[in-house]
This record gives sequence, C-alpha cells and structure tokens, in this order.
Amino acid sequence: VSDAFIKEVDRALSDHELIKVRLDIDDRDARDEMADGICARTDAARVQRLGKTLVLWRPKPEDDEE
Repeated sequence: VSDAFIKEVDRALSDHELIKVRLDIDDRDARDEMADGICARTDAARVQRLGKTLVLWRPKPEDDEE
C-alpha cells in the first residue's frame, strides 16, 4: 500500500468518517493483511469487509475552536 493511497484514505476519513475502500486483490489472506495495514496506518476501525470491499470508520476530530 503506497503512502499516496494512505494519504487519500486518511483525507477521505477526515471528510466523511465512514468510507468504502475497494481491495482489488484475489487472495483472501492478502486482502486481510492489507485491510489490517490500512487500519493501522490510518487509525481507523474496520466496520466490515465483504468480498473485496472494506468499510472503514474513524470519528472526525473535534474542533477545539472556542
């Protein structure tokens, strides 16, 4: 998984909290490893993996502007 891909997933999670990511790998074990790596590098929780689709969730950071 490239740094550019992780950066884009991180940006999408910051904007939307809940996203879907397509893991276009045929090997089931490799998909699980990739999903674990994405979760670890983005500090996101795996909500579901159905086939080649991974659903991730990470709460939006609260704005401390008062």
